[in-house]
Amino acid sequence: MNSEELKNYLDDLQKNTSGMESFQIIFGMLNQNPTIEARELLEIYLMGFAFHPDCTNEQIDQVVIYWEPFLHGQDFLARPRAMNRLFLLCTHSILTKSILQKFLGEEPSEESIKKKHRSFFDDAMNGKS
Repeated sequence: MNSEELKNYLDDLQKNTSGMESFQIIFGMLNQNPTIEARELLEIYLMGFAFHPDCTNEQIDQVVIYWEPFLHGQDFLARPRAMNRLFLLCTHSILTKSILQKFLGEEPSEESIKKKHRSFFDDAMNGKS
C-alpha cells in the first residue's frame, strides 16, 4: 500500500469505525514493522488520536509507552522526535511527565526540551549517538 492509499484507508477508518477500533488498528499496523513512510503516517494518526476527546487516559498511556523506547533507541534522529511527541502529551498524562523528567534529568519544560535538543545536536556534530 503506498502513502496515498494508506492515508485514504486511515481517513476511511476514522470515519467508519469507533475511536477505540481505529486506535487498535493503528497500533496493530505499527507493530507489523511498516515501511518508514507508512510508520511516519501512522504515527501522525496515532498522535491525532491521542488528542481526540474520546481518547482515554489508558490509551494516552499506550501512546506514551509506544514513544518511550525511541528516547533510548539506536536511531539518534528518532530521539528528538520522540521527546517532542512526549512533551506534547505532558499535560494529558502523568506517565509522560515522569518519563520525560527521568530522561531530561529535570522537570519537562520548553527550556529543558530546548537544552536537550542542543545536546542532541552537539552529540551529532561530535559523532556521538
